[in-house]
Amino acid sequence: ALLGLGDDGHIASIFPWSTEVWSSSKVVVTESPIEPKFRISLGPRYLLKSEMILVIGYGENKIKIAREAFEEINDIESMPCRLVLHGQWILA
Repeated sequence: ALLGLGDDGHIASIFPWSTEVWSSSKVVVTESPIEPKFRISLGPRYLLKSEMILVIGYGENKIKIAREAFEEINDIESMPCRLVLHGQWILA
């Protein structure tokens, strides 16, 4: 799975404090705080079954978000990108 890192720590249109972070569905419909308002994504459990997970981010803010994610790894609800900390991360 190739994932972009959002400025708020979201991945795969799974946003902070959304109930979808714990969904067991294959596909989730999420409500975004930014446009487009509604998004369709692979559910977290199925995303985690990917053979490879690559997270990419560009810019100082993405590097800051990544640092925060790795500092407090157990708080997934506030930063869903923590679901994929075991993946490979490329930040520039």
